[in-house]
Amino acid sequence: MKAVMYHYVRLPNSEYPYFKGLHIDDFKRQLDWFSNNGGFVNRDDFLKIFNGHEDMECPTGFILTFDDGLIDHYDFVYPELMKRGLFGVFYIPTLYLSSKKILDVHRIHLLVGRYGGKKMMEELQKIVTKDMLVKDCNSDFHMKTYNFPYNSNKYEVEFKRMLNYLISYEYREYVLDRLFDLLIKDSIRCKDVYMSANQISELHNSGMIIGSHSESHKLMSRISIKQQNNEIKNSFNTLDSIVGGLKIKTFCYPYGGALSYNNDTINKLNHNKVMFSFDVNSKDISCKKMNTRRHMLPRYDTVDFPYGMSGL
Repeated sequence: MKAVMYHYVRLPNSEYPYFKGLHIDDFKRQLDWFSNNGGFVNRDDFLKIFNGHEDMECPTGFILTFDDGLIDHYDFVYPELMKRGLFGVFYIPTLYLSSKKILDVHRIHLLVGRYGGKKMMEELQKIVTKDMLVKDCNSDFHMKTYNFPYNSNKYEVEFKRMLNYLISYEYREYVLDRLFDLLIKDSIRCKDVYMSANQISELHNSGMIIGSHSESHKLMSRISIKQQNNEIKNSFNTLDSIVGGLKIKTFCYPYGGALSYNNDTINKLNHNKVMFSFDVNSKDISCKKMNTRRHMLPRYDTVDFPYGMSGL
């Protein structure tokens, strides 16, 4: 059984020539490839394993997961899944629903997508000072981050590392505000980036699984135990109110990877009665470990399979 992670699935946009995403046509081709090379896991069979059916035969095939609550998922992904009779797991970072602001992680993507990594590193160096940097940042972690085939531009990689891992959360919003004031002159609205509450509810009512991607998409291992609990609890409270009560509680770690969370995170997930959580790790899911390691389920990236690396 293989879980696959998606983010942007869309059509090209000439205003963002450097934007990384999967073309909707390649998404369809990849679904065809999955169908011919193992098929898809049935929703009910997948969930039974977490409900006391450990002795059942392990399902085989692919599970599709979609991060960040993006409008792409409603406009392009959802219709295609419905047409094919498939389910997906959609992970929502819920803060944007109340703040009406684009999250920092996506402001970073928008800047790089419009201007490219080299231009953004030049601008970043004019703003950032040493006192803004995290003093105890795990160098092994941030050096491995974004080390994927599609991140060939070293400037883009370093820009993302700086803002996602090396600049303190205390200063990151300020830095991004400065960059947006300088470079993004047009207004970018939340509804142009994310799904609305009504759209999320529609997905849920159509049989899709709706999960938490935390509240503000912060790196869980970099925040306090109390903050971690709030990120988990508040996000599920928001989703509960949108869908009228979540029967399935699932979580997905922002950024992913073994160092993006810690034992405190797992303890808080258990405390909040979360059924299962996805990490990012290119491995198959072992049914024997799904209950003992239910908060460390691995996911492949779409680029690990044919048609998953089109780029826009």
